Amino acid sequence: MSWRDRLTMSLAKDLSALREVSTAVYRTQARSHRRADQKPQDAAMTTQCTIPIRVRYVECDSMGYLHHSHFLPYFEMGRTELLRLCGMRYRDLEDQGIAFVVTKIAVSFKRPARYDDDLELVTKIVRQTHVRIDHTYELYRQESRQLLCTADSTIACVNHQGQVIAIPEKLAVMRASFAKKHT
Repeated sequence: MSWRDRLTMSLAKDLSALREVSTAVYRTQARSHRRADQKPQDAAMTTQCTIPIRVRYVECDSMGYLHHSHFLPYFEMGRTELLRLCGMRYRDLEDQGIAFVVTKIAVSFKRPARYDDDLELVTKIVRQTHVRIDHTYELYRQESRQLLCTADSTIACVNHQGQVIAIPEKLAVMRASFAKKHT
């Protein structure tokens, strides 16, 4: 079997696994963030989520380490899952003419990750205004809980013409909740 065939098979397997993980993460996180006294719509108050990630072969450099360029897509996955936990899909926001663009991102690498490592990404909202959301990220090796990297980002709400707009009301609830929790 050629290396291309092995890579193709690995990618197909990883894509299938990612779909399964995404579905499982959504269900698990939605349940774990709801206390017994919360109603389902209160999940919109969530300001943190944790997702599992397995380092794929295609994401590694020639030395077998996770290449630095793949951390940003991981952070995007964390933000997307956090939004989903709040009861919204990014696709639906885009259909309404709403988008979020990264205006700032900073990453601090602590330790390397290798092919097939099981990782855990914690994504948190640390600040939200009427037009922007600030996130922090912590990426851990799942088994040892070793911190591999930290990061922070700012995203701004824009329309399809790229003009800054107010964050939609359904996400403003999240801002109000965040303000109450952190004052």
